[in-house]
Amino acid sequence: MQPDLQRLEAVLNRLVPPVDELPGAGGLGLAPRVMEVAASIVRFGKALSAVDTGLAEELNERDFGALDGAQQTAILRAVEQDRPAAFATFVKLTYLVYYGDSRVQERIGWRPGGVQPHGFELPPFEDTVLDNVRKRAPFWRQL
Repeated sequence: MQPDLQRLEAVLNRLVPPVDELPGAGGLGLAPRVMEVAASIVRFGKALSAVDTGLAEELNERDFGALDGAQQTAILRAVEQDRPAAFATFVKLTYLVYYGDSRVQERIGWRPGGVQPHGFELPPFEDTVLDNVRKRAPFWRQL
């Protein structure tokens, strides 16, 4: 069963709210990506399903997005208390998708992509650190 997209967007916005000009996680349109990752990784899928079920039970037909912030927080805390492992995994999924978004990476100054070939600046190699090793007699066998 697919989670309700509007509810998921509102939940994402509550977990990761807007910062300055950057919308919250739901406002960035990340809910479909959360569902996509959850569909491809079993533990995330189970967590999303469990949290969504918990939300539906706690909300009892109410609209999560229409609740005020304190009410939303209370609902999320109740789901977290009832399903702590699933909720923690769902939060990890949320952060994974949020910080994987190029707009967020740009906002916080992360350089996307791998560490190499640009890498991090390293000081020049100081070969004097090998002086003690050079003084040792060989301890290996010649073949």
